[in-house]
Amino acid sequence: MDETLHRILNDLVAMPPVEGAMVLTSRGRILAACIPGGTDAKSLARECREVLDAGTETLAPDGSDLVRVDLRGTGGSTVVLRAGKDAILAVMTSTRTPESLSLELSRAAEAVRRAVR
Repeated sequence: MDETLHRILNDLVAMPPVEGAMVLTSRGRILAACIPGGTDAKSLARECREVLDAGTETLAPDGSDLVRVDLRGTGGSTVVLRAGKDAILAVMTSTRTPESLSLELSRAAEAVRRAVR
């Protein structure tokens, strides 16, 4: 599983404008990461899990799953995707996430879901 997850993350990071990516469990444990130096991986994992949980409570209180949250800032964005019941894919970009990358992120989330079942 580790090799598969790292391959998925490395493929993502090779695509502009992706700067980093990580896979974590729904409880926040990091399974694999390919993130820029100086990034606090544990804090990033905690915050991604929390934002997905908060979004689910707000937007999907009926028990359905929130699939994706986009966080945009002036210096880039972070996209947090649910990758099955037990995993989360977080992707950091240097710009607003272009539509062309959205499909690749969905494919990567599906690949992560298959890898962690």
